[in-house]
Amino acid sequence: MPNDWAIKGEVNLEAQTRYYKGMLTACAKVDFVLGFGLWDWKAQVYSEDQARFDKDYAFYNKPAEKLIKDYYDKP
Repeated sequence: MPNDWAIKGEVNLEAQTRYYKGMLTACAKVDFVLGFGLWDWKAQVYSEDQARFDKDYAFYNKPAEKLIKDYYDKP
């Protein structure tokens, strides 16, 4: 659940990627969504090796980043 910082758990990069895929797929089917403001890009980003341990919403260096990039690279 977004913004519920009391929830404890492990990092799940697959779940994050599935979320973004579902969001992008659903929104592509409607004409009133023209873009997104994707947030939580840190001023000091972590390394690719550390990405799998990052519990924040950030998608930098995570599989969801590639999914989002591929979505916007489509013609």
